[in-house]
Amino acid sequence: MCAMEQGSDTHRKIALMNLIFKANVAYYAPKFFTNTKKRLKKRKKKEMPNISSAAKRLRQSVKRQLINRMRKSRVKTAEANLDYILKAKDAEVEAFLDKFFPAETKAAKEAGKATDKAFAVATALSKCFSELDKAAKVGVIHDNKADRKKSRLAARVAANS
Repeated sequence: MCAMEQGSDTHRKIALMNLIFKANVAYYAPKFFTNTKKRLKKRKKKEMPNISSAAKRLRQSVKRQLINRMRKSRVKTAEANLDYILKAKDAEVEAFLDKFFPAETKAAKEAGKATDKAFAVATALSKCFSELDKAAKVGVIHDNKADRKKSRLAARVAANS
């Protein structure tokens, strides 16, 4: 329920995808790429590009699809973490902060600030806003949708405080 990605592995995953395509050994791909491999195989059967630029375009679109799916997933994970913190008891919040927001927690402790539920909610809300803004900036979700979600998240936090 509260499984948040630590750091961005996007570049590593893209490099791995490039290796898979270049080596033409898609069946060695890790489990993460299983659906992407299947989708690429289906598209290859349907489209089968004869021109090298069309083949490159096909590879690029599959990579883009993967990256966009990861971005949407990050947004959903950030929202799920915020929901978890809003519903969690005070005892669970400290452990959650240490696990999923270690840098923010460490900085707050060094500054002498309390790492209570209010701090956890504020941290999770800012992470949500950040992920929504990034997704909207790149075009994964519409700007208005990002603004609407941010507004509703802020209202939910205000209602629970």
